[in-house]
Amino acid sequence: DSIRSITGTVENTAMSPYCGIGWGNQFQGGKWGIGFDLGVGYVGEPDVALTGELEPGIDPSKADRFEDDLELEAKQIQNDMPEIFVVAQLTVTFRF
Repeated sequence: DSIRSITGTVENTAMSPYCGIGWGNQFQGGKWGIGFDLGVGYVGEPDVALTGELEPGIDPSKADRFEDDLELEAKQIQNDMPEIFVVAQLTVTFRF
């Protein structure tokens, strides 16, 4: 078709608060240990950017429509991404 490429980036804040609770027996002696952590984190609303490249010679009205469509798609992706994430971690350790 007339689209050469579409490139996107998604960026979140550098720091995200996290709250969790866990259990583990890594320091109770023995060679094997097990741990579990469950929590939630907040990443906020991401910044989504899409850029595209069209084939040369495309009608300018189609190029404008393409840019508008990219902007709408970026907003849709941004709205679809969760701001809160769930973490479940199981840890198995072996001490030498």
